[in-house]
Amino acid sequence: MAFKKNSLEDFILETKLKSSDRKRIRAFVLSQYPGIAPYISDIWPKNEDSIHYVSVRNSDAKAQIVAIRGMPAFFTSKDEKLSNEQQQEFKVDRRWVPTLKLVHQYPCILISQQVDKGAIPFVLSGADVMCPGLTSAGGRLESSKVNDVVAITAEGKQHAMAVGKMILDSEQIKNQNKGHGIKNLNVLCDGLWYLQDVTS
Repeated sequence: MAFKKNSLEDFILETKLKSSDRKRIRAFVLSQYPGIAPYISDIWPKNEDSIHYVSVRNSDAKAQIVAIRGMPAFFTSKDEKLSNEQQQEFKVDRRWVPTLKLVHQYPCILISQQVDKGAIPFVLSGADVMCPGLTSAGGRLESSKVNDVVAITAEGKQHAMAVGKMILDSEQIKNQNKGHGIKNLNVLCDGLWYLQDVTS
């Protein structure tokens, strides 16, 4: 998990994104997350100028954040490196992932995977999601491929508690039913969750 050990003092506002960077990252986001298309004009208006990079000190993952109108909206890390083909297509070298805060505002932008109640404390502590938590009676597993970014919800809860990345595809999780199923990337109460308006 990229932000488990970070405090607010670790997030440093850097320069505004250049126009060319804004266009490339925005195009990548639209391509990778079809659910975001109906809301993109609200999340990231084409002519929005208040878009900044935020760097993260003390981050083993070498994380970086894009803040739109001060709100942390997307993040990336060294673990999100794209294939050569994707780098050539989008002219970006890392995948940008919606923050949990953005997912709370726009729940439909990601596929949701639900864990049972027993998995809640483990996920909130930053642990990856184990396959049995998704396949049990309280879990719900939607069709997803390896490396898909998903929202992690919990049995009996309304809002997502984390954003993660599929380690196995949904069929592998069902058939294997053991081991790690989803990598935990951004969770309630980690450093990124507590980051508010980065321009204030």
